[in-house]
Amino acid sequence: MNTSGATVYYVSGDGNDDNDGSESSPWQTIAKVNEVVAAKAEDTKMVFCFNRGDTFRGQLSAKSNVTYTAYGTGAKPLITVSPENAAKSYRWQQVDDGIYMYGFKIMDVGSVFFNDGQSYAAKRCPDITVNGGVYSAEYGYEALEDMQFIWIPESLSTAIGLTNANAENIKGYLYLRCDKGNPGEIFDNIELSLRQYVIALSSNSSNITVDNLAVKYGGAHGIGGSHQSDLLVQNCEVAYIGGGIQQYKASELTEDTYIPCRYGNGVEVNASCDGYTVQNCWVHDVFDAGVTHQTGTNHDVQYTFKDVTYKNNLIENCTYSVEYFAYRGATTNADMLLDNILIDGNIMRNAGDGFGVTRTLQPSMWNMATHIMGWYRSPNLLVEGSSFVISNNVFDRVIYTQPYSSGPRINSSLMIIAAEDKADLPELKGNTYINYIGNAFAYYGENLELMTAADIKAYTVSNSAAKLLGDSDGEMYYLNK
Repeated sequence: MNTSGATVYYVSGDGNDDNDGSESSPWQTIAKVNEVVAAKAEDTKMVFCFNRGDTFRGQLSAKSNVTYTAYGTGAKPLITVSPENAAKSYRWQQVDDGIYMYGFKIMDVGSVFFNDGQSYAAKRCPDITVNGGVYSAEYGYEALEDMQFIWIPESLSTAIGLTNANAENIKGYLYLRCDKGNPGEIFDNIELSLRQYVIALSSNSSNITVDNLAVKYGGAHGIGGSHQSDLLVQNCEVAYIGGGIQQYKASELTEDTYIPCRYGNGVEVNASCDGYTVQNCWVHDVFDAGVTHQTGTNHDVQYTFKDVTYKNNLIENCTYSVEYFAYRGATTNADMLLDNILIDGNIMRNAGDGFGVTRTLQPSMWNMATHIMGWYRSPNLLVEGSSFVISNNVFDRVIYTQPYSSGPRINSSLMIIAAEDKADLPELKGNTYINYIGNAFAYYGENLELMTAADIKAYTVSNSAAKLLGDSDGEMYYLNK
């Protein structure tokens, strides 16, 4: 971490925003940090050190040439967009048998976490229908089961237009069913993961470092931005992320019905990058992907994901441990390219378990859990002469069932890796594979128009890592169910 020539500031829970920001006179809030960052010249280097053991609430807005790190002793400083510890009895008003309403109007919430993530409430998301200009929700709080919650927007018509730009202005009411009584009395800690990035990286920024922080309880992405250069995330815990409503989409099955689509990745770079590293982190309990680089189809020029490294991380209980995709522009056919990608030395465990299990199975069947999700229809084109290597990782099981499904996630497997051409497939070498005999193993090959369970090979001796994945040095371990 290069901080030479940088001005160093300190932030502590015991500080004061009227202080000068020195170690002996630290600031107190994220709001003050954001104010100072917003006012700085783009090329000015700054380091913000957060006191270990303290909690800082609010969204960090990161710009180029800024480092966020820790000082002192104890646990990593907690950065969260959860507005408060809501474990206060007066914050919850009983409105029905077992149903409690949070005391403030609030933006969409990804989940409600109890006692530092030991448990969580499952989110129910009703569809919104329009009939003769009248908007109505599929159901209300009366449909909740114990330890489920619902966020009901104050205006259903406005909620249909939910975007990243207006999410903070669309407020609603949070209802939680807790059959044991007032949640503020039962739990010592309640965190509400607002639909926000916990650390928002300004677009086209460079030389941002996030080091030794606990990034938790956010309903959108933990750390995220687009068009990044020289982004380094290291020694962090990124956890209990996602579950917020990304947008409402018109249903393809039911006329005049809008379906909520949820999202939230641990660490994400979107659209392009030139230097992006996530290393030595513990990433766990993420609604969508633990770490990812990705782009959709809304770009009109060629972009590249260059020099991406995910190394020596422990990634657990995410729907996808690592996700990547690089689609062509929908209208321009402009390509996205991959250049020098390395996924090395990571331990990936129990994809689809923990908080990841709350992602409901979709009718289209694409909503699968897996450790490497390369998507079966993305071109994933490599720059000529560059490399894409997946090496020395441990891929330890995928969890198949989840609460609102009638059965297994039939397309879940250790990895889904596809490319438009075989020459663009990543090289796998020296990985360790752990799975139950007969469960799904992997898909590794050229793009498919639609994936089904028949396309995924089973985890058996005959489908060895060498034979299926070309991983001649890979080791496979077989578990009995």
